[in-house]
Amino acid sequence: MTNAQLTEMRHALDIMRMCLNSLRTNGGTTLHLLRLVNDVDRLQMDLDDMAGSGRPEPEAAPGFARDEVVYIADGYLVWHDADDEGIGGHRQ
Repeated sequence: MTNAQLTEMRHALDIMRMCLNSLRTNGGTTLHLLRLVNDVDRLQMDLDDMAGSGRPEPEAAPGFARDEVVYIADGYLVWHDADDEGIGGHRQ
């Protein structure tokens, strides 16, 4: 992405933020408006990351590689009687 494109995106996000602030002032704060504000904040952070001025990615937890998959055995009591999300409940 070129500097001109980054500048254009920053300008567009600034306009969106001003519009959202205007909506908040005139119409009050709603859940939908708060979500949009959060989306603009996240877009700003992603844009900063793309430009190289954002925060570095967090380090992996000690003892783990960044993309390492950690398997958890099914025998733990924490998961006893829990439904499988997205699959549906267990039938008895």
